[in-house]
Formats: sequence, structure tokens, C-alpha cells
Amino acid sequence: MSKTVFMDDLARVHVLDVARRVGGKRRLREHSTVFISLDDAAPSVDVHLEHRACWRGGRQSYFICPTCGSAALILLFDPMTSRLRCRSDWPELRYRSQERGQRRGDVIANAVST
Repeated sequence: MSKTVFMDDLARVHVLDVARRVGGKRRLREHSTVFISLDDAAPSVDVHLEHRACWRGGRQSYFICPTCGSAALILLFDPMTSRLRCRSDWPELRYRSQERGQRRGDVIANAVST
């Protein structure tokens, strides 16, 4: 039986946390790859960065997901595979609150139909 993994319980790495460690957003733009090490249990990973122009000016840094290759602000550690993944590569991942009973819309629809 597989254990259900919830987004709330996963270790995550945000691009802004990495920027703070390297000395700010401008310093982060000097890098094309960052080395991420979560803890002793997780393997260390080189993650590529992409820097895109924003529509209001400036630039935004994104991780390139090591699993699917899409741009992401946050990477999540998958304890089942010991890899970093982005949210778009993990469509079945849910928040713990989504598992507690029905959603509000479902309750309203059931009340109207009875």
C-alpha cells in the first residue's frame, strides 16, 4: 500500500530562498546553475536557472525542473523517488485540506439537488 503524499508535508525550495543565500536577486542572475542540497537523506542536485524579462520591467529567475524541464518558482522534494519536481510535473499532488470531506461547491450542489 502506498502512502499518500500531501503538498503540505513536502520539503520545498523557492527561488527567492536561493537568491537570499547567494546575496540577492541580482547576484542570482549571474548564475545559470545552482547546487541544491536539502539534507543528508536527499541527494544534492544541480538545477539550471532561467532568467526571463517581466512584463513590467526587470527580470524574474526560475528553476528549470530537473524532471520535466518546465520553469518553476518552487521545486518540491519527492520522498518516494528522492528527486526534486515542480508542481506541474506532479498533477496528482493535493493539499491535505482537499482530502477532508467534500469541497464547498459539492455541498452546495447537493443541497440544491435535494
